[in-house]
Amino acid sequence: MNIKLLFLVIIAVTVQPAVGQPATHLRLSNDYPSAGEKISFTYDTSGTVIGGKKDIQAFVFFLDNKDFPVADVDLKASAKLLGGEFTIPTNAEAFFVKITAGDKVDNNNGKGYVYLVYKDNQPTAGAYAMKGYFLASLGKSYAKITPELKEAAGLYQKEFELHPAGKKDYQKAYYYLIATRPEYKDDVSRGISMLEKSNEESDLMLAVYLLSLRNSGSADSLKAIIKTKFPGGLTVKNEMTDAFDKAGTVEKKDSVFNILAKKYPEAAGDKSTSLDRFRLELAMGYLEKDNREKYGMYKSQLNDKTNLADWQSEMAQGWFKGNTRLDDAEEMAKESLDIYAALVNNTVSAPYMSPSDVKRRNRSLYNGSADLYASILASKGRFAEALKYEQPVIERIRYIDGDVYENYIRILTGLGDYAKAKEYAEKAMNGGVNTAIIVNSLETAFVKLNGSDKGLEPYIASLKAVAYRKQLLDLATTMINQPAPDFMLKDADGKTVSLSGLKGKVVILDFWATWCGYCKLSFPGMQIAVDKFKNDPGVKFLFLDTREKSDSYFSDAKKYIDENKYTFHVIFDEKDVDGQQRKIANAYNVSGIPVKLIIDKTGKIRFKVVGYYEVKPEELADEVSQMITIAGNPEAYSSAAAK
Repeated sequence: MNIKLLFLVIIAVTVQPAVGQPATHLRLSNDYPSAGEKISFTYDTSGTVIGGKKDIQAFVFFLDNKDFPVADVDLKASAKLLGGEFTIPTNAEAFFVKITAGDKVDNNNGKGYVYLVYKDNQPTAGAYAMKGYFLASLGKSYAKITPELKEAAGLYQKEFELHPAGKKDYQKAYYYLIATRPEYKDDVSRGISMLEKSNEESDLMLAVYLLSLRNSGSADSLKAIIKTKFPGGLTVKNEMTDAFDKAGTVEKKDSVFNILAKKYPEAAGDKSTSLDRFRLELAMGYLEKDNREKYGMYKSQLNDKTNLADWQSEMAQGWFKGNTRLDDAEEMAKESLDIYAALVNNTVSAPYMSPSDVKRRNRSLYNGSADLYASILASKGRFAEALKYEQPVIERIRYIDGDVYENYIRILTGLGDYAKAKEYAEKAMNGGVNTAIIVNSLETAFVKLNGSDKGLEPYIASLKAVAYRKQLLDLATTMINQPAPDFMLKDADGKTVSLSGLKGKVVILDFWATWCGYCKLSFPGMQIAVDKFKNDPGVKFLFLDTREKSDSYFSDAKKYIDENKYTFHVIFDEKDVDGQQRKIANAYNVSGIPVKLIIDKTGKIRFKVVGYYEVKPEELADEVSQMITIAGNPEAYSSAAAK
């Protein structure tokens, strides 16, 4: 054989698998899977983040640009491999396989296990676009992959080149991806020019969006043209929706809704939920005003009661916690519970959710609602009735849920079943949950069962120590290990503070701004934590003011801290190349605030807490304190947690 020809054959054989599927831990039975085909696969866990883990699960997400169904896969062991099979739906254009064990996901080194669907060994129409969609956003949410925006954009472009007739199906996602990226400015301009010539409202609306990002007055002009050309179209409907949302009172919202409903009526027998969002908001608005007639009217018009259950549960929870309108809370909670009960065995697929996911979600909704209803009954002293709803919940949950255990123990105590109350209180504390209610109930049970409080103090102290140790070890499993970029910033007194100068200390770096409400909501808890460690030379708190919108941020931040009597050491971010005060925030990849980082003595980020969930200040302080304790000796806690 000709040497050159032999070389080409070798190359062809070598690269062929890369066209179909890369050589990874997961192998499909066909390099060119097609729609409607049953595919089997093998998976080697060795060397992956889930190697050696129990409860390994597999799901296949089918990307069809419409329904996005997900299939559960029954994994079976064979030698050192796991295997499974699934059938590709006829409308699928691409798919990805998700392998998990608990909260761990094998993301294939950040690339994910994503595959094109083929027809006659060629990628089917839409395949490249759907892979682009996965790489741009979907994969980060569902498979913990690293977004590859440039590669994703290239895949969309390849799709449009090969299948220009289908561009309309994917162009919105593509332009949303590239709209604000400078390197695609010319492509966006060409897209706007093309969209403006269309006779379809959806195209023109996309052009308005792209123009608005450029602060162009052309966007308003084009929007006016659309409203004239499509008086009953989506643009007009969106404006009416905005008017509804901005209406100040429920009565004003009602007036807007009546106009909207007449302009966009549902056909006879139509079970569409397009107007349900408005009906639901009106129903709950009238309920808050105690207008039962209007509440009942709009509630009865709902085609889908699921969201009603969510709202009513939230309303009942608020009343219960505030110890007000308990009769109304009971009524709302029971009605929500009945709605969720009807959903428990429903496994109808939902976008991005497998049948098992849907079932777990519905069961979780029911359990939460049953726990709430039982809590309300218990608060009224109806312990026996409450137990009927709480008992199945405590039997179903596979972990120590503090709220559920609190309620169950409270009910048992109310019924005088002190032995069982003690049993579950000990179980909760051994599982790392030691709330005041659980501890108080345990103390009561101990005294009732023993006839005195003799030995109570050391008994409770030993259980608290066990609970705290469990909390630390559980928290240690969430540790990260990332280098913290050094910085040199000025503080409120004009002194320079550097991270490298704090080596040997555990540093708590809290990114905040004066306009950030959630940042400030966390401050009472952070003050408790600061006070706790104020005499510890090995711990340093720094509150890094960043992303301010006013040039007077230095004085504004100092004034806010002083007025609220916080004893925080505030340092100030510098302006980046774009002129925004976020140089260090960008260096730390902080895209939103609040963010709290716990940095160990060697300069490694060990914990990153994004956002703020409204908890008691003491609870936040306890969590930060635990992170500081772990960061003081991360290797020891990591080893202990692994055992």
